[in-house]
Amino acid sequence: MTPAEQMDAVRRFYRACQNGDRAALDEFVSDSVVHSIPGTSAVAGTRVGLDALLARFAELFEISGGSLRLELLHLASDGADRVIALRMSTAAREGRTIRITEPVLFTFRAGRIAEIQNFYADAEAKDEFFG
Repeated sequence: MTPAEQMDAVRRFYRACQNGDRAALDEFVSDSVVHSIPGTSAVAGTRVGLDALLARFAELFEISGGSLRLELLHLASDGADRVIALRMSTAAREGRTIRITEPVLFTFRAGRIAEIQNFYADAEAKDEFFG
């Protein structure tokens, strides 16, 4: 998979997650994908497997009352097997709103997304919002 194809897969990843499109994710996400979110909130930690990844996104959407939006701002590749996505995440919950710019590292193996690692400049705000 070329770097351009990897970046396209990340774009498709965000569209599929926003739309709950499991069939699209099956095309380019490993069944054993590892997704890590730092922090202490209910959604923090490492989850393994596509089903666990989808359950995490369902949980994020549920906590935010369906308001979670993931806007892809920029992509960059290392030219080998990693893509960094810079995204804006916004959500509302119990009268509060959160807006966080996040880098997310995607690692590819055998032409599929194998690992996803989130990073936060303000992990405390994310933890407070998501509980």
